[in-house]
Parts: sequence; C-alpha cells; structure tokens
Amino acid sequence: MTARRRIEEEARVLGLRLRLGLADLAAIERWADQAILDDDGSQTELAELCLARQSGERTAQVRLAMLGGDPVEIDLMRALGMVKIEAPEWTFTGVKPGAMARDLLPGFV
Repeated sequence: MTARRRIEEEARVLGLRLRLGLADLAAIERWADQAILDDDGSQTELAELCLARQSGERTAQVRLAMLGGDPVEIDLMRALGMVKIEAPEWTFTGVKPGAMARDLLPGFV
C-alpha cells in the first residue's frame, strides 16, 4: 500500500470519527503532522489540517473529505473499532457469562 492510499484511508476514518464525536480537532492535527512526513507534498489538505483547531470542525471535515473521498463500509467499521462498549451481563437459560462456544456446542472445535 502506498503512503498516499494509506493517508486517504486514514482521512476517511478520521472524518467519520470526527463526525461521530470520537475524535477531536487536536487528534486531527496530530495525525496530519505525522501524515505530512509520509506525503510526497502533493496533498495540500494535510498542511491545512495541521491547523484544524484554528479553522474549525466543519472546515476540517471538508478537508478530510477532499483528502480521502467518500467513506465506504469498512471505514465505518474501522472508525468504531476502537470504541469500548459496555453491556449489562445476561445469560441464556443455564449458560453462565463467559462460557465458550465449545462449552455450548458439543463437537465444536
């Protein structure tokens, strides 16, 4: 994977995280500072994203979209991949929390 393609993919994911409230403008700036080192200088949006806090959230979203394009399904999965979800404990009848599939299904390997 080329550096340009990786930057585009990360921009789409960061755009979704920003839109969902899972990333802030400071995180966008840190990412842009690092990504600009890998870029060949052709993506001017990276320089503008280095000043994301000054330009505002809406401008940062536009720049990320210009850089990465429209998000695809996998981008949403990547954006939510780092989210910790807490759920109440529950059980099926006779099954304890934490039971493994091999305990539930005879013959399962």
